[in-house]
Amino acid sequence: MMNGHILDPRSLARIAGIAGTVAAAIAVLVAVTVGASVRGWLGFTFTGVPPHVGEAAAILVNNGRFVVGMAAAAWVAQLRVPGTPVGDLTRGGRIVAAISSAVDIVVLLAVLVNVALVGLAAGAYGWRIIPSLLPHGPFEVCAYCIAANLFLNARRRSVSTREWVTAGMACAGLLILAAGLETFAWLG
Repeated sequence: MMNGHILDPRSLARIAGIAGTVAAAIAVLVAVTVGASVRGWLGFTFTGVPPHVGEAAAILVNNGRFVVGMAAAAWVAQLRVPGTPVGDLTRGGRIVAAISSAVDIVVLLAVLVNVALVGLAAGAYGWRIIPSLLPHGPFEVCAYCIAANLFLNARRRSVSTREWVTAGMACAGLLILAAGLETFAWLG
């Protein structure tokens, strides 16, 4: 169960651990079966990112979409939580329940696709992929875990304004740092 804190290290580690385990399982499966085919499909060149502010901004916007999507899903999840301003107004609403369930499915699919892509890349390219994910990758993963934890908490309980702001600021800071590192300190 969640401790009820958006930045709870145990919850974040659990989310990262589950995603990492699934990605690793996919990587192993790809590596021992269809690695060459996946390399052809992905076509990674490992040439790096042009060191320009505009490139960093594009990376930030791209990575921010996932976090904003998770925050939107968290807001929708709050519609079903009794005790929230919106939840109290819509209690018992079948439409809200259906929308919330559909959003849950979309979130699950988005997470699975992203985790699967990491697993596919790791399986196809092996250790060569690791330097291209550093030093920025851990900061992106941390931001994604915070967004996922916000969503999971929002499904279970009322999330305070302070928690929304904390999650938003933490994710924004981590993604800004990651975009800068990916653009200007790429190790691949």
